[in-house]
Amino acid sequence: MIKPRVDELLAQTDSHYAAVVVESLTDQSAELLVGADDACKHWVNGTEIFKHQAGQKLTWAAQRTPCELRRGKNVILMKVTNGTGPGGFALGIRC
Repeated sequence: MIKPRVDELLAQTDSHYAAVVVESLTDQSAELLVGADDACKHWVNGTEIFKHQAGQKLTWAAQRTPCELRRGKNVILMKVTNGTGPGGFALGIRC
């Protein structure tokens, strides 16, 4: 049986998570501006609002996803799954 090296497995696919807490003074509509390399998902306050499963390069604000922020603290969670090569993401919020 041939066993791949750990570094070869990690180079094939890995996932990264990031969370941020955004405090809003009022209930309001907002837009997430996201760029990710490769696949990504976004959640706001536990609700999935976006999913992209194809490979792509990191481009600032490639996805613009509308969302609702409630008054007080809002949790934004991102998952980025990288296929091969370097990966990463960029996140902005427009209110």
